[in-house]
Amino acid sequence: MQIVARIDCLWHLAQMSELIDQELRDAARDGDVVEVTTLLARGANAKAADIRGDTALILAAQRGHAACVKELLPHSDPEARGKVFISLLTDRKFGLDAVRDEGQSEVGYTALMQAALNGHAEVVNALLPVSDARAVCGAIGETPLMLAAQGGHTTCVKALLPGSDPLARTRSRGHTALTMAAEIGHRECVRLLLAVSDANAQPSPSLDTPLMSAVRNWDMEMIDVLLPYSDVSLRNSQGWGASCFARAGGEYALADLIDAYPRLAAEMQAIASAIGPAGDEAIPSPKRL
Repeated sequence: MQIVARIDCLWHLAQMSELIDQELRDAARDGDVVEVTTLLARGANAKAADIRGDTALILAAQRGHAACVKELLPHSDPEARGKVFISLLTDRKFGLDAVRDEGQSEVGYTALMQAALNGHAEVVNALLPVSDARAVCGAIGETPLMLAAQGGHTTCVKALLPGSDPLARTRSRGHTALTMAAEIGHRECVRLLLAVSDANAQPSPSLDTPLMSAVRNWDMEMIDVLLPYSDVSLRNSQGWGASCFARAGGEYALADLIDAYPRLAAEMQAIASAIGPAGDEAIPSPKRL
């Protein structure tokens, strides 16, 4: 009887522990930092995960509750992974359908990845000192920087750039943070990434360069941003270049400008060099053509 009673007692203790851990996750998800502090003092386990694999830290980061994240960090594992369903992402555009084809329905994301994906810059900044933005990636190699760029979260991109590899590529289609931002049309993110990225990198030989994507999407402002950094002679596996997409859409003047851009930029540079520093302001920069 004593053994039965002891087992029964241990079972009830386990149930109580699970209950307080769930209360902690609920408080973190709701952003109730006072309750989070109280539950931690009562012995709640911040590392305990729910059935989806989400810890209190992941739930707080996902929803942008920076105060809760800071309170939970000393008690949590910042590299723990929860799960995000692929349907939440633009899967076919960036190759996440390849994960589904392999029979996987979920991808594990850390607190930093969730914060980057959802654009919570304050949380990203809180997590960066204890997280390795270069090492963390999802099932197809998507990094926190890629997730921030994909969502157009400029402040998060700024925070992540110093500790990230902007040239990192996804495994399924070879996308970079720049190609993701350009494909969707996030101009400010593209401007930030151009300083450290290769504008001529193609996700894969069959896919388009950032400039090709901008022309195909008829995003004139993006074209203006990308053109000075792009090799207009590049072609995809179908033999199409940026000017081909313009002509296919009836934008013949744009196609001619794209084809002539290297020559025009060189001529402007030559004129500026001939005039010298005093005449620089009178000559339009090639990047403004």
